[in-house]
Amino acid sequence: MRHWMRKLMQQGAGHDFALWPALLLLLIVLVPSVGIVWMMRTAMDSERLAVRQRLAEAYAAQLEIARRDVDAVWHDSLERLAKIAATKPPAEAFAECVSDPTLNSVVIYDEKGNIAYPAATENSAVEVINPGEWRVAERLEFGADQPAAAAKVFAAIAANTDDMFLAARAQQAQARALVSAGQNEDAVRVLEQLRHDDIATDPHGRSLAADAELRLLQLLQRDSPEWKSVAASLLARVNNNEWPLPSDHRRFLMTSLQEISTSFEMPMLDAERLAVDYLATTPSSSQPNVVAATKLPEVSQLRSADGRVTALVQKTSQRRIIEQTLKRQPFPEGVVTEVLPSDAASPASELAAISLAPTLPGWRLSLSLDGPQSLDAAADKRMAYLLITAVIVVALTAALALLVANVLRRQTQLTRLKNDLVATVSHELKTPLASIRLLVDTLLDAERLPDAPFGDHVRAREYLEMIAKENSRLSRLIDNFLTFSRMERGKHRFSFESADAATIIEEAVAAMADRFDGTANTLTARIERPLPVEGDADALVTVIVNLLDNAWKYSTEPKHVAVTARRANEQIEIAVTDNGLGLAPWAARRVFDRFYQVDQHLSRSQSGCGLGLSIVKHIVEAHGGHVEVESRLGRGSTFTITMPAVSIHDSITSNNADLTQRREGAKI
Repeated sequence: MRHWMRKLMQQGAGHDFALWPALLLLLIVLVPSVGIVWMMRTAMDSERLAVRQRLAEAYAAQLEIARRDVDAVWHDSLERLAKIAATKPPAEAFAECVSDPTLNSVVIYDEKGNIAYPAATENSAVEVINPGEWRVAERLEFGADQPAAAAKVFAAIAANTDDMFLAARAQQAQARALVSAGQNEDAVRVLEQLRHDDIATDPHGRSLAADAELRLLQLLQRDSPEWKSVAASLLARVNNNEWPLPSDHRRFLMTSLQEISTSFEMPMLDAERLAVDYLATTPSSSQPNVVAATKLPEVSQLRSADGRVTALVQKTSQRRIIEQTLKRQPFPEGVVTEVLPSDAASPASELAAISLAPTLPGWRLSLSLDGPQSLDAAADKRMAYLLITAVIVVALTAALALLVANVLRRQTQLTRLKNDLVATVSHELKTPLASIRLLVDTLLDAERLPDAPFGDHVRAREYLEMIAKENSRLSRLIDNFLTFSRMERGKHRFSFESADAATIIEEAVAAMADRFDGTANTLTARIERPLPVEGDADALVTVIVNLLDNAWKYSTEPKHVAVTARRANEQIEIAVTDNGLGLAPWAARRVFDRFYQVDQHLSRSQSGCGLGLSIVKHIVEAHGGHVEVESRLGRGSTFTITMPAVSIHDSITSNNADLTQRREGAKI
């Protein structure tokens, strides 16, 4: 374990970064986070019973609110009905009251408590002005079986009387007799005349016009235009409670229309029938504003405080209205509310219940769970929300810790690279300086010897050439350090002028030619002219020299390095190819990074500080170009520079402009 920890925390050569800061931060974050999550889970489990109790109390409170809403619905409905009954005629009041969807029917009373609607019509004897002629016509129609003769007598009565009500009744009898005589067309003409007499009634107040239209429906051809017109007129009469019709006559007409066709819409027919059935049972008085049972099955009554209205409601309607009221309550998911009779058994999962008495003594509201685990599921849902929130917070904290760890890792890596740079610089400077000092000491020792032979002069020259080489090496190394320093501070400036890339390449090749002997180690250049560019010639020479130096260092004996340059469309391509060790794919992706070296050890066989190729990339990109490498292990590498070319005309113009500017400056 200790050995593994030492390897994990090891820093230095051969390791890109250490993992211990990241792991340490993760442990610092995750250990307390896991403890917090565990304690939160334990606390939530211990609160489960308390949550259940609070939910049950909340549901009970909501049931009480629902009960009050139900009471308010019925009381408001009764107040509205009482106001209508007190301000409108009984028939109109009945029609408006039964339009309330909460009711099935009503009974309207007058101020004295008598039934105002629906009221039964008293039977009374028919009084006629000329009883003699009327009796003659009836004997002819019913006794002598001479309806045609009777029709003529009834027609004479209608024509000779000044009483319009008697005339209308005589026309009604005439039409009846004509139908009995088989003279339907004559009967239709009489009835058509009578149906337009809207004020004619019999002694009981029944509308003769309505009766005439009902008779016409029986005589006219079904679905003919005339029949449809008469049907629409009669339907409008019976559905309009403002039309003066006794309640029993209205029910008779509605029932007759229903027998003729069930397609006729008469929304008040059921209400009329229910009210009559209720009155026929000799109803007992009930307490105001309280739903009470009636002698009719499944029908309850609810009387207003002033006694002007008694509402009749079927139990199915009561349940429907209560359920609609419950829908307005925001009960949570997983909870079922039911409307149950008071004597019904409680569900096994019932959580709370409340009676609707005194307004609806026969009902109660029941709140139960949607399955045996619904309440636990509701509590778990809330706890899961809190747990997920905690996990998200922990995850975010861990992500931030990883981010900090990554920053620390990069900072540690940068610090290590800088330390390596110091060590590398010390090593790179120490080697040539030691060589120069050794050569200088040797020359100084030779100077002390008098009469040195000619061979010593030859050796002295060799030493001086070696000193010059080491000096050039030091110069390049220091130039790279200075260039990198200016790059890092953003203070590197280039002097862009028109130049010939071929000349730049030849200058760089000449600077490196002394390393190659031309036999075993070769440096070849193949250049296609012209190669006009716009750039800093000295900086571009540095680029080519660095690439050639890199090719020399990482090529094995015999070394073969080739430089090619050509113009491709509007680009200039310069390639440096070697037969060296090559690069792995992962190394090729990082070879242009600053301080990066494939060989990370100070004991590497070749000199260098890992800045040459990063300087190449910086200079090339500053000239609007780019550099890339193609390499395979054991087969060498090819570094290709691509830069924008300028036209020859532009290059000449630029050179002339520079020459003119220099001449004018000389004149000044």
